[in-house]
Parts: sequence; C-alpha cells; structure tokens
Amino acid sequence: MDVPIAFAGLSHYYGSGANRRRVLDTLDGEIRGGEIVIVSGPSGSGKTTFLTLAGALRSAQEGSLRVLGTELRGAGARALSTVRRRIGYIFQSHNLLGALSAVQNVEMSLFLQPDMTSGVARRRAEAMLDSVGLRDRMHQLPETMSGGQRQRVAIARALAGEPRIVLADEPTASLDKKSGRDVVDLMRDLAKRQGVTVLIVTHDNRILDVADRIVHLEDGKLSSFADSVIEDQRHLMGLLAESQRKGELIERVTDMPLKVS
Repeated sequence: MDVPIAFAGLSHYYGSGANRRRVLDTLDGEIRGGEIVIVSGPSGSGKTTFLTLAGALRSAQEGSLRVLGTELRGAGARALSTVRRRIGYIFQSHNLLGALSAVQNVEMSLFLQPDMTSGVARRRAEAMLDSVGLRDRMHQLPETMSGGQRQRVAIARALAGEPRIVLADEPTASLDKKSGRDVVDLMRDLAKRQGVTVLIVTHDNRILDVADRIVHLEDGKLSSFADSVIEDQRHLMGLLAESQRKGELIERVTDMPLKVS
C-alpha cells in the first residue's frame, strides 16, 4: 500500500459543552509507505492525540482517517483491532513487564498474531533481539538493564510482528544523548530494511536528522517544518524590533531636559 496513513479534514475535541476544546483542526495530509516522519511541536499541541488516532487507539470524531486501507472514523471494534495488529507501538516509557525476561516480553506481543505458535514466536523474538544488539541479554529481566537497553527491547517488541507502521511517542525522552541517538538510528535502520512506515512524535531536536520529512503541529494546525521555522523567525524579528523601539523611546525620554517651574 503506497499510502498507509491518509487524513482529510481530521478534527478532534476534548470535553463537552462550554468546556469543549478543539485539539486537532481540520488536518489534511498523508504519510507514504516506507517514510520516516517526525511530528514536532510544543506540549499540548495535539501530537500525541494525532499519534493515538493514527494507531487506532481512539476513535476519529470528524473528517476522514484511513490507516492501511481502513477508514477509522466510525469503524467497529473488530476493524480497529485488525488495524492495531499491523502496527508496532513504542512509547516514552518502555512499558515492559518486569516479571518477564526480554525475550518473553517480545514473545508476548507475537501471541496477538493469529495462528502464532510458541516455537515460531520464540525464534522470531530471539532473532529480533539479536538484530538490536541484545543477543547476550535476552534472558535478563528489565530491571537489570539500562534505559537504552530497555528501549531496544521495546523496539524489538514493536518490530517483531512485522508491522506495516511503527508509531513512536517520545522514544528518546528518558534517554541520554548517546542512548537516544543509538535508539533512533536503530529504528531508522530496521525500518528501512523492513520497508516500514515510521511516525515519531518528539521534542528532541537532536534526532530530527533521521526523518525523511518533518511536520510541525501547533494550535491544532499542521504545517511543514520549514514554514514553522520561518514563522518563528518572523516572530523573533518582531520581538527584537519591538524591543528596539522600546529602547529608543526610553533613551529619548531619558535625554529630555527636565523643566522645573
């Protein structure tokens, strides 16, 4: 499928009555197959809401949202569940089960697939952990692993089911610079190798270079990253000009002779 995610007039609201607030405002666009797209924007701009809508984790309220060929607005529980099985999720918190080893955490996600046997699940989990550099740690519990290693397990879990789409919400937020870079490079390499579409929501400017395309979400509106940079520069220049005018006014007032009658 050339366009795994397509949306038109997509809007979403929180609250009701006088407290109803528009979070997403008539978004239009598409994310193509094999593309890595980063969604940037300030806190509260609707980034995570957009990600959960694309992941069929909440219902679309207005407009059209097609994911893997299925219209999600008005879709029933069975259709949403079918879409979710073809999506891998990576969250800011790795959400690993502490009582299970790394390989068991990955295996658990595979049992959601129809007709998956325990033998196939174990072999696939081991192969995926090997591919993320955890061959020697696959039988360790999460509490004995570093933050970067736990996030690698989360990536292995997301990709083990051979999804068509991977959705990542702030995947580097809890990691240091090196671990964060290692994680996103790993995501990029594995995604490109498997032809997976990747949508990443992040505040981390250090990882923007992994994207094929960056879009900016603010006040519920979607724009290109270049447009947002230009708008920020205009705003900054306006503030500088205003500050300069204020400075000139203060200087003139200070230099005015004081008349005492």
